[in-house]
Amino acid sequence: MDARYPERVPFRDFRRRFGCLVEDELNSSINNALDDRAAVSWILERMDIHPSRYRLGISQVLLASDVMNELEDRREFSLSGLVTAFQRECRKYLASKWLHHRRILETAIKCLQVCLPREMKHINLNFLAVFEVKICCGKVVGI
Repeated sequence: MDARYPERVPFRDFRRRFGCLVEDELNSSINNALDDRAAVSWILERMDIHPSRYRLGISQVLLASDVMNELEDRREFSLSGLVTAFQRECRKYLASKWLHHRRILETAIKCLQVCLPREMKHINLNFLAVFEVKICCGKVVGI
């Protein structure tokens, strides 16, 4: 193991892990045709990593430890913005769903407040007289 490059990552894993750092450029049709080795080289160039701080092997990239830490920090910063945006969209969706439900409830309440008194005029309440209880001085007098 070379002491100058203690971090070893297969090309495919590196491309998957750090491709998000140059996502817009990497997803173009030209760059999708790149093999993993060329894509890793391209990512490192775009991140302004000096060639003396990494080496490309046959199947993996060899990195200095500070390069790996730097890339991890950049990745974390990049993804934190995506996570924040995702959380914002989720909160927006849930709030609009709650608001829609609340508007339906308010419409139903207004409808009941307008229609119920009008309909109560047409209901025959004579059947309640059969069950009327007369209370006199707190005692049930008759049914």
